[in-house]
Amino acid sequence: MLLIGDIHITSKHKERIIQELRAYINAHPSENTIIFLGDYVYHFSYDRTALLSLYHFFVELFEQGKSVYILSGNHDRLGSSFVFEEAQKAFSIIQKYDTKHQGNLHFITQPTVVTIENQKIILFPFMLQVPEQQPKQQPSWIKNIEYLATSSNKNEQISWKINNCLAALLEQYPDSLVIHHYYFNKTKFPGQKSQFSYKDIALSQELLDMPDIQFLSGHLHQAYSHKNYLCTGSVRSTSPLEINQEKFLFQYDTANKTYNADPIRINPYLQYDQGQKISQETLKETIFQQTINSKQNFLGTQSIQINNSDFIPSQYISITIVGESLEYEHIEEYIEDNLLNQIGQIKLKKQLVNTNELLEKLQLSSEGNQSFSDWKQLLKDYILQKYQGEYPEYETILQELKVL
Repeated sequence: MLLIGDIHITSKHKERIIQELRAYINAHPSENTIIFLGDYVYHFSYDRTALLSLYHFFVELFEQGKSVYILSGNHDRLGSSFVFEEAQKAFSIIQKYDTKHQGNLHFITQPTVVTIENQKIILFPFMLQVPEQQPKQQPSWIKNIEYLATSSNKNEQISWKINNCLAALLEQYPDSLVIHHYYFNKTKFPGQKSQFSYKDIALSQELLDMPDIQFLSGHLHQAYSHKNYLCTGSVRSTSPLEINQEKFLFQYDTANKTYNADPIRINPYLQYDQGQKISQETLKETIFQQTINSKQNFLGTQSIQINNSDFIPSQYISITIVGESLEYEHIEEYIEDNLLNQIGQIKLKKQLVNTNELLEKLQLSSEGNQSFSDWKQLLKDYILQKYQGEYPEYETILQELKVL
């Protein structure tokens, strides 16, 4: 089966997203099952044109005879409805009467148990309404979070419900693969800066210590594995915060329980420090190194083969250069001429002043600079040396603050 993480489609990127997904699926003609892991909407911004293009792509796969599972994600709602709700209703009618067509489109908005290639799978999407299900025999990991049931925090109450719902399903279907769209509570994952809690709506971290169950999700945008859990990440960079991150599409072999990860480079954000001149070779080396570095994030028990792929055209790349004194009129000093007009987007970002460094440079000896005016002069000299042509702007601000 093929696994496709968060898409967050927009009109700007829709053609390239669909082009790359189509190429990947066509490169695996024997794979008839495709699972989309949720988050089709870009940060709750309803781009009707882009979502309609994605829907047409789903229909295209249906017409090819593919079995397509489309899980709802936390961004995929319009008010209290799933963003593809009308399509969901239409296809349920079509499939009710057209039983001869090989393809299927399954819009998954509630827990669903399926068997694919002899693998029992619990599809556990992000739910707007969580079923009131509980296991017959309460496992210890559920007992440990009973306090959530009476929490005053709404999201903690939802966390209680989703964990109970999943516990009831695992009681019926142990040793399953759980494909979900939720966080795990208080767990630091490889390559991730953030941790989440039950207040963010999360599954119990104790589930990660149950090797007979496998977990799989998108939701977080950087791919990684940890113990019995694989996160596919997103298929594209959704903001400059996702700098120097490799993105992947995954193929899962249910018989051998192994994964193949293929890089997908729709719109990479790359960041460089001032001082090196960026060339085509620099870009190739950076992206090659991204693939190498990403392997450090796959530390789980799953068997994952990470493949290399061809370099992408420069027009899809966004570059940020970070330095202390950068000017757009001197852009040719940072990027080679033959590359300058090929890059999709170039940003210059001034490096934030290191507070400790500033304090260190402003420390005074007991013998000199003992008056307040001496301090002010030292500060003036430092800013003039550091920011040169921008000194008048900083001086004005500091005078308004009565520092100078």
